[in-house]
Amino acid sequence: MTPVPRLPQKPPSSSDARVTGLSASRAVAYEPPRVVVRLRRTGPAAYGSRPKALIERERPLVERINWQRVEAFLCRAHAASRPIDEAFVFSLHRLTLEGTVVREEDRGSYRDRRVVVRYQKRMWGRGAEPSDIDGAMGALLARVNWRGSTDVIEAAASAFLEFVRIHPFVQGNGRVARALATYILMREGFSHRIGMQLERYFDGNPAAYYSAIRRGLLGDVSAWQGLLREAVRVSALLAAPFTR
Repeated sequence: MTPVPRLPQKPPSSSDARVTGLSASRAVAYEPPRVVVRLRRTGPAAYGSRPKALIERERPLVERINWQRVEAFLCRAHAASRPIDEAFVFSLHRLTLEGTVVREEDRGSYRDRRVVVRYQKRMWGRGAEPSDIDGAMGALLARVNWRGSTDVIEAAASAFLEFVRIHPFVQGNGRVARALATYILMREGFSHRIGMQLERYFDGNPAAYYSAIRRGLLGDVSAWQGLLREAVRVSALLAAPFTR
């Protein structure tokens, strides 16, 4: 696998400290360049009459590099048939937030304070109480490691929603939840490349993505299951090779 390039760092300044709310000595000063990720819409000859995602969303370079790290981690875990446990989740969280302004002590550990889940200034709910996170995550991990006859899309969708509902971390919950869903799909034969395509699909359909999650958190689980099923179907066409 191609080595992941390391991001350059510059010394922190007082302005960085004001932005991050940390002392100048602890602030993460590096401001990653922003890039536009585009997937060109192609003609029917490429994918028949099946729908395609058109992506045009600015994504920081650090997020793209971190997803490469996550993908490499998932591949190693899958090759070793690694179960999804607390250490697994903490590793994903640290990888998704590497090089960001999130405090080091908030990476790879459950939060110790309350949070409110919001999108576009609208409150969706509150995460689990800090004292309840260990128990809630333990129950969730026990379920995702039980591989019964449940439809894999339903299993991935259910795990994602429950993770977002618990909101175990201060930041990075959505990214970790999508990585977990990707790993659940990989365990059932999907290519690891589907993870990046799912990221691109949701980048290209943000309104549908957040609407389905909100409906799912309010009890309409079928809305999120339906969107994820369609996202997987489209993403699978773009993830080559696809081994399912």
